[in-house]
Amino acid sequence: EIVDPENEDSPLAKLSAMLEETQHPIDRKKIRAVIQEARLFGCLMKSFCRDERDRIQDAILAIVERGGKCDEIIDETTAFLGDVEVLLRRFREIRRRYLDRGRESSDPSIREVCNTLDAVDEFISKILEKNLSEMLHTAQHALPPRCMRVMLERIEEKILSEQAYRKEENFPFPCIEFTGDHEQYLYRIRFLKQYISNVLYLNIRQIEAQRRVQSFIAAIFAGLAAAFATLVAIVASRRYPFTSVPFVAIGVAAYILKDRLKDWGKSTFTHSVMRYLPDMNHRIIDRTQEEEGESLGHCQESMCYLETDRIPEEIVAIRQIRRYTQKEREDWEQPVIHYRKRTHLFAKKILRSHKRRVNINDIIRLNVAHLLPRMDDAEVPLYTIAPEGGRIVTLKASKVYYLNIVFTYTTRKKRKRRLLLDGTETETKYEKIRIVLTKEGIKRIDIVVPPTPPAEIMAELQGDEEIWSISNRWED
Repeated sequence: EIVDPENEDSPLAKLSAMLEETQHPIDRKKIRAVIQEARLFGCLMKSFCRDERDRIQDAILAIVERGGKCDEIIDETTAFLGDVEVLLRRFREIRRRYLDRGRESSDPSIREVCNTLDAVDEFISKILEKNLSEMLHTAQHALPPRCMRVMLERIEEKILSEQAYRKEENFPFPCIEFTGDHEQYLYRIRFLKQYISNVLYLNIRQIEAQRRVQSFIAAIFAGLAAAFATLVAIVASRRYPFTSVPFVAIGVAAYILKDRLKDWGKSTFTHSVMRYLPDMNHRIIDRTQEEEGESLGHCQESMCYLETDRIPEEIVAIRQIRRYTQKEREDWEQPVIHYRKRTHLFAKKILRSHKRRVNINDIIRLNVAHLLPRMDDAEVPLYTIAPEGGRIVTLKASKVYYLNIVFTYTTRKKRKRRLLLDGTETETKYEKIRIVLTKEGIKRIDIVVPPTPPAEIMAELQGDEEIWSISNRWED
């Protein structure tokens, strides 16, 4: 489908068609579209090579575990190499045509397209070599010598041909040297990956909403305090002369009260109002279609500490699922951090510009580094008697801490019926993960409850039991 010229969704088909459209005068919008399609093809090839590598590696390990013939692995590897060869040949034909035009043109936009195609070609070649080498590494430790020899010949031939191609095209760092620390080679691959993968990312602009609200509240109470002080001064001036001691004393007291009133009102009402306002506002900007960017939505983030009695019952129930003991369920008075993120997307704009990219991945990064210094050593000694010999042996045991996280995913979609809005369709799912920490960092992450609708969660809670009880002595 990718190499099919009739497939309108194929980046290769679009690149070939756009080649004929980039005539003088140069249309900057079309040039930007060509660059976008080239980088998108690089991302597509990266995912294709990675998925095929994982699939073949899993098949190799399955043969080792269950036994079987390795002819299927060789056939799958040959088919993969054949598909890659077809894709690369088609892309490099298009690249050559653009390069020929770039030599004839002095326009910087055409040169920019040629530089992008060079970067994509180099990136695909190096990523292909990386995945083939990892595939070969797995095969060396698993396949019998006969199969390994056949597989090595075919993969090695492709790797060497790609290295020769990069040398011929004069790409930077065409192959891995056997001396040195390979710093420049890795940096080059990382640079290419960031440049090409950037086409899949959206830009985020932060909006300082809280600061405006805080300034507005401060201004209101500053005005009220000033009005209070002025009113007191007017009343005092009617009773006492300006130079009298009582007037001065009342003025000083009014100034003190004004200052305290302003600070009290600002702190009290700011705290009350901020509970209902997000900590951060962001605009989601797409720069792939227009240079100045197009807004595709916005998101809001807020975080606070919650008391146990303010947590919804369903969250408490999910928090306790897969607990280790009944005692753990009863005594869980621990600090609870509530992080909330609300994202609103403009579906029409996204579908109009990105009909091939309809999924958006939102990556949330949690930093647990500040928790690690408070923990005990990652390993503690355990002493026991050896089964044979009756001597005391020392074992190493991991001392871990659990960080439980419950996710609530709520999706709201507007329903339409005959061009009229007919309410909102809401879908909710819950997920629980357990981060196992040691002083050295994250040991592992356990998915306790995968994303599940509420009805299935409640049914599972009814049959949930402890992994072990606090005591087995009195159980029937």
